[in-house]
Amino acid sequence: MVVNMNLQSKDRNDISKTVWNQALSAFIAISLVFGQSHLEAKAAPPQTKVAPVQANNVAAEEKNSKIEEKVELFAEILKDIQNLYVEPVDLDKLTETGFNAMLSSLDPYTEFENVQAAQQMKVQTFGNYGGVGLVIAKPKNSKGEELPYINIMGAFEGYAFDAGLRAGDVLLSVNGKDVKDLPVDKVSELLKGDPGTSVKIRYSRPGIAEVQEQELKRRIVLLRDVPLGMMIGDEAEKIGYVKLQGFSSSAAAELAYVISQLQSKSPLNGLILDLRNNPGGLLTSAIKVSDLFIGEGKDIVTTRGRLIESNIASDTAKSELSQDENKVDKSLLTKSGQKSKTSSFETVYKAMPILIPAGNSRVAFHPPLLDPSTRLVVLVNKVIWMKKGFPAPASHVQQNTASASEIVAGALQDHDRAVIIGETTYGKGLVQQLQKIGKGGTQIKFTVGKYYTPSGRCIQSKTYKEAKNGFVGTEATAIAERKVFYTDNGRPVRDAGGIEPDIAMQPAQPGQLEKELEKRDTFFKFATEWQKKHVDDGEALAKGPLPVVTDEVYKEFQRYVEKEESEFEGPFDKSLELMQEALDQAGYGEAKNDVQSLQKHLSSLLMGEFDKNRKDIMKRLEIAIRQHYVPESYILSLSLADDEQVCYGHLTLKEKAYAIAKDGAQYQTVLGVTNKDASLTSRAN
Repeated sequence: MVVNMNLQSKDRNDISKTVWNQALSAFIAISLVFGQSHLEAKAAPPQTKVAPVQANNVAAEEKNSKIEEKVELFAEILKDIQNLYVEPVDLDKLTETGFNAMLSSLDPYTEFENVQAAQQMKVQTFGNYGGVGLVIAKPKNSKGEELPYINIMGAFEGYAFDAGLRAGDVLLSVNGKDVKDLPVDKVSELLKGDPGTSVKIRYSRPGIAEVQEQELKRRIVLLRDVPLGMMIGDEAEKIGYVKLQGFSSSAAAELAYVISQLQSKSPLNGLILDLRNNPGGLLTSAIKVSDLFIGEGKDIVTTRGRLIESNIASDTAKSELSQDENKVDKSLLTKSGQKSKTSSFETVYKAMPILIPAGNSRVAFHPPLLDPSTRLVVLVNKVIWMKKGFPAPASHVQQNTASASEIVAGALQDHDRAVIIGETTYGKGLVQQLQKIGKGGTQIKFTVGKYYTPSGRCIQSKTYKEAKNGFVGTEATAIAERKVFYTDNGRPVRDAGGIEPDIAMQPAQPGQLEKELEKRDTFFKFATEWQKKHVDDGEALAKGPLPVVTDEVYKEFQRYVEKEESEFEGPFDKSLELMQEALDQAGYGEAKNDVQSLQKHLSSLLMGEFDKNRKDIMKRLEIAIRQHYVPESYILSLSLADDEQVCYGHLTLKEKAYAIAKDGAQYQTVLGVTNKDASLTSRAN
């Protein structure tokens, strides 16, 4: 069973309302079956405490005077540079550089966002935009250099995919404008627009001579936080799997919908919640997601920070710290007419009823949604080499379980509600606030506090100190300095280093050859060539049950790399060139042959990975080819079948996610430790 998440609506609020109502309907049915009542009137707000620090009014005036002095100095510098610098300067760019240099000296998360960055942040926060649902990028040659044309790297289900667009298509024009030499962001702007308007595109498809034309209607494109939910393994075991890849405003609603569908007939015996490569998002969404698993009234997270009382009412209204029913009680924070003074705040967020629209009123959805008897396993990871988004081979980033994901994982671990499997997470225990500034749509994002898990630990792994060159320096907390806290069952957990898993499990890492091929889009380019040769049967093969990448296809891929990537530059080539130059300058030119021999040997080792890592490379090539024909959910379910950390196809492997979710005794053993003197050495470091 795969849950259909192809939901469409006018805006993000509508989609949230829709999935909450559907989740609520299913949950009410389950509640009636199991004799539980879950409907009441209203929810209680989080508990907020503020400890004001008495300030000296004279000192406050001196601070304001210093700020004005610095502003005047900055303005004077800008005027002099604009009027007297040897070349004309871009004042906007210069100012933005100054802002970012100032803010980046504090921590990596405090930054100035121009109009474009602010709009992108809005898309990430609300999880939608007006457009057609395409992922585009410029392909690269064997040297990693961008080519002039625009490739369609992916099409979203329910949008451009349903209209017939596929990965591998080459975009030629948008509304009559040739896009060949345009930057990707400019082409993206042409495709986006007000919902209800139309856009005409012309594109070519590999293997088809005729240019294709299509008129697409722009709509609100919903970026799903839950791309996949399904039952896995033996049907009788009743084990579900859900992938949560973000925390936008509708994350909890999407997750609630999937869980309600998975347990619509009967409670699940186990559920695997996959938080790998989830970099986080809204604090409020993390709290609402936790509501789905944690009993009502239990702590989820506590935030602590520093505020200026006279600005609290306006600032926190724009912050992640106060939205909807989680809004801070401002009456506790400030009184009108008071002088500005520094205050500290502490807000405790608990699992609370979620108010859901029902006609002209609202009903309270009482946590938890997931049946308390269901064994919950959470997958987490740290920074790995991977690709961002779907399915964009040209976009390479490092992601991990971080921020809002760690809030959820930390709450579940501290309350012994889930077994955490994987690697120690990133360790981001800081909370940021967005605040609009100026009149042009710009904003700043700055750190306003730290968060603490229910046991009292802050999992922030690094401290930030200003370095001598003005840039922020980082310093990891030593293991010996980390404090020990305890879960509800008395299990020891540590602060200042991310969420350490209950069962440590290292994922397989890609080989150097696979990384290099990915970096140069070689998998994607070969898949496009394969598509040209399989115009008639390609789609049937990609949707079929048998592997597309046979031994013959793999050999063809090797030949393609050797021929088309003849200028293939290995990961060490530039370093060896620098070594050769240094040797020449030092008068050791006779060592040139040794360097060349080393280069040949390294190249041989690199290409030898075609045999050494054959299985992994074939798997990646299989996905690349199928991505040209099938939607994201199919690719994710296909990848899950071979996931070494889930392993629902290998039931004999212990301490994998599926085995833990299936085995009640082993699950309880992991969560049942009560000896506070238990060693932490078995935990991941």
